[in-house]
Amino acid sequence: MSNDIYAYLMQTNNHNRDTWEANGIGHLYPYGGKKDREGTAVTSSPDLPEAAIQQQVIDLLVAAGWLVLRINSGGAVLGGEDNARFVRFVSWQCAGYGKEDSGVPDLVAFKNGSFLFLETKTATGRVRESQRRFAAAASSTGNEVAFVRSVEDVALFLENVEL
Repeated sequence: MSNDIYAYLMQTNNHNRDTWEANGIGHLYPYGGKKDREGTAVTSSPDLPEAAIQQQVIDLLVAAGWLVLRINSGGAVLGGEDNARFVRFVSWQCAGYGKEDSGVPDLVAFKNGSFLFLETKTATGRVRESQRRFAAAASSTGNEVAFVRSVEDVALFLENVEL
């Protein structure tokens, strides 16, 4: 782990480096550590809401020099009673996967021509099949994808990926 990321974690979250280095990472292909019922590595507090995890992740990435895009992938009903229609905010397409209206990750980070797609989950949050399809599509195009449950997962991910 780089010293600047470690220092940031120690300063902002008071984490113990030995604890999270041993826990593993919630990557598309987990490295190990404690697993949830789906086999994804778990390092976050069971009480921490997803929005709080996302903000910690954003803060870490920004401090490490990344540009971070937060994606709200829901939708809304537009129009009046006579012409109401549901509109999705985001969709995605990739060769071999077709067009999909769900599965887009929570965060996209950019730095020096590299892209990271990060889906944040709570300690008990489940990865949906549409999210797995997006991860497979993004990985097939040479991008890095991770399912993360804590800011520590992101720090470990950044140390274990070639950018």
